Amino acid sequence: MEEMEGRDGYCNPKRNETTTCNYGALRESLIRDKIICGIKDSHLKERLLRVIDLDLPKCLQISRAAELSKERIKTLENPTFSDLEVHGVKHKQRNTNYQQQKQYTHKIKPSYAHNSSACKYCGRKHEFNKEKCPAFGKECRKCGKANHFESMCKSEQKLRQRRHPGHRVRAISEESDEINDYFEINTVTLTNVNSVKEKHSRHIYASMKIIGKNEKSKLTRFQLDSGATCNILTARTLKELDINQLQKTSQILTMYNNTTIKPIGTCILKLVNPKNNDKFKAEFVVVKDGTLTPLLGSKAVQAMNLVTVNYENIKAVRQGALS
Repeated sequence: MEEMEGRDGYCNPKRNETTTCNYGALRESLIRDKIICGIKDSHLKERLLRVIDLDLPKCLQISRAAELSKERIKTLENPTFSDLEVHGVKHKQRNTNYQQQKQYTHKIKPSYAHNSSACKYCGRKHEFNKEKCPAFGKECRKCGKANHFESMCKSEQKLRQRRHPGHRVRAISEESDEINDYFEINTVTLTNVNSVKEKHSRHIYASMKIIGKNEKSKLTRFQLDSGATCNILTARTLKELDINQLQKTSQILTMYNNTTIKPIGTCILKLVNPKNNDKFKAEFVVVKDGTLTPLLGSKAVQAMNLVTVNYENIKAVRQGALS
């Protein structure tokens, strides 16, 4: 504030002194130039020189605003002891009828003001600044969204599946109809879809275009699960594609934590890989829960060449007849 007050104190006497000089219309512009030359802040000086038709009042206005901004920044970066306070509720001892409550206010030191509770995005204590948060810019491994860790995620657990040993999956077949060039992926849906919960797993995703009614399409992000033996899609996605005809099913999906999901039906959909324009047909189990991530199972991801299994590296175990 001293520089700003000095600038105002300098301007007023100069105005009085120049009244006796024959400067005419140049009087205020000369005072303006003298003020700009005396400014120590190079950024402010450059800002003033960029202003078109800068007169003396505007020069003083911009200078005052810059000085006030500096003072406010200093106050925010170095708060005084009296700037921060916490309001709480103090409980008295319970008497024969009820427990009285009394509000109180106590001061806290600024060094602890931002560490009073854990961050809801990373779970750690740090300065109340998103750029200081270790979770800022990171992708959650649970829901796929940004700026929070998996341990602090509030979304429902995603459907993650592995193959059930009691079910069989039929092979992939190509349609004989020459007009339809979609590859058909036939799968047997599961009664129970189990999942192994891994705390630090790396999910793999792929975007596929779903073809709906009247060739209406939607680019959908699927999670690739090489351990699942069925494909999952939400009813909300079908609604966006104007698809409302489903086959009834009695299947029950059982999650890793023994919770169950009752599908609303099944359907066969056309998919196009936007990367190479390969076309496929696959059967999907449709669920009502719109928070679940669409999923492509083992046979689908292999048929679409999204995941490759190196069978030559897998030793098969053959069970012979007992004598």
